[in-house]
Amino acid sequence: MDRLYPLTMSPFLRTQVWGGDHLAAYGKAVKAGDKVGESWEVSGHRDGLSRVASGPLAGKTLPELVAEFGADLVGTGVPTDRPFPLLIKLIDAAEQLSVQVHPSDEYCAAHRLADPGKPEAWYILEAAPGARIWKGLLPGTTPEKFEALLAAGRLQECLRSFPAAAGDCIDLPAGVIHAIGAGILMAEVQQTSDLTYRVFDWNRLGLDGKPRQLHVREALETIDFASLGGSDFGDKVSPRTGPLPGGGRRLSLVANDKFEMEVLELSGAHEIPGDASRFTCVLVIDGSARFGSAVDSQAASRGTSLLLPASLGSIRAVPERNCRLLVARPSGRR
Repeated sequence: MDRLYPLTMSPFLRTQVWGGDHLAAYGKAVKAGDKVGESWEVSGHRDGLSRVASGPLAGKTLPELVAEFGADLVGTGVPTDRPFPLLIKLIDAAEQLSVQVHPSDEYCAAHRLADPGKPEAWYILEAAPGARIWKGLLPGTTPEKFEALLAAGRLQECLRSFPAAAGDCIDLPAGVIHAIGAGILMAEVQQTSDLTYRVFDWNRLGLDGKPRQLHVREALETIDFASLGGSDFGDKVSPRTGPLPGGGRRLSLVANDKFEMEVLELSGAHEIPGDASRFTCVLVIDGSARFGSAVDSQAASRGTSLLLPASLGSIRAVPERNCRLLVARPSGRR
């Protein structure tokens, strides 16, 4: 058996009607004029598998790695008889996305769906002037009012929206209706699922020239009308900040029952702590760094994603120039 090491991942790129070519600046194989909306950076989902990019395990998918290494890869606290639990993406919204909602675990189980629910969180990397996020419902929005506005093509009249800026973090529990505005590039952390119920698509045509499929019935069953989304969960996350021992600061962003998410702003060497119970995903969102030990390290620049196996222990990150890392792990709650 090959030994594990910090695994640089090669992503799965997905073309979308709303996508663009901005992910080329993050090292992706995207040409001018392309409409690549999503880069699935660390993915064990059957519809878009990422693969190890280099080293003895190059070419292997996450399901293959889990089958070979089990808890040494994912950790003693992560089941090895289920799909890889997290999906890390980069999203290029050159145009605005549909108004949509993701179901909960309970809904998926009750309807015997192939995927679980899809709670997610976003960290905005770039936002054009005037870019907006839609999240949650305005006070007084009932299912009846929602359906009436939808039928009239005026759904936006019952949606909360706010300006988007680089550095914003948006937490989106399952059941919260939302949309990403045009001109936003972001990183996303989510439970592994590809269930999206589109309820309104701004009367747009798909890449095939036909209206895209909507899922109005499923969306109405899924939307959490009892909690309005924005008012109950807040528009944006207020990060908890603290210094890093080697210089820089930590921004603790999201911690729910599925995943934890933080940003590390490095100005000096930092030990990313190991945890035998769970793996760690690292996405370089700005600058570059070297990862490994004092005698064996590898360079990673903006747009590079690494999967740090649980059995490796702590990994040293040494910034080569101004460097920010998005770090995500399965939840530590047991």
